[in-house]
Amino acid sequence: MVSKNAPKSAAELGTELRVPKRVSHWVTGRPRSESAEESRIVSRLAPSRVGGGNPTRSDNWTALLIVLAIIALVLVVIFVPRPNIRLTSVRYETSSCDPVTSSVLATAHVTLINTGVVDGYIVARFYVDGGRRATSAFFVAARATVSGTLEATIMGCVSHQYSIDTCYPSGDSTPTC
Repeated sequence: MVSKNAPKSAAELGTELRVPKRVSHWVTGRPRSESAEESRIVSRLAPSRVGGGNPTRSDNWTALLIVLAIIALVLVVIFVPRPNIRLTSVRYETSSCDPVTSSVLATAHVTLINTGVVDGYIVARFYVDGGRRATSAFFVAARATVSGTLEATIMGCVSHQYSIDTCYPSGDSTPTC
């Protein structure tokens, strides 16, 4: 009597069971020779490499394209003209204290130079006691120098710390970086 839980044969499952014709490599450890049909199946399944052989033409082209893309990127970075704008000097001034409003007007005088070969914009940000108080975008022509001012009204007639930083804007003449 056959148990209900007994495994079904391949024929009962409706699948084909393939058994290798030659199994000498399992016994002797020597590789067996492939039939023409087995060779065709292997070729269709793994067209690029069989058994870790040499790289195919496709692999070589992929590697070549990656190398060419890296070279092109380096050439673009080196040779595409761009502005080179730097802050060269800053001078801070503070007005006398206004007794009515108890405030001072702080002014930052900046000088910017563009040593690049194309025009560009740069954003200057004026900080008072660590907080940003004024922001302005400056257009600087190629190989030119520009002077400008940033002003901030500060409450309180005590001494303050001033600083300036610059950044390139995210778009043309926009005052944000």
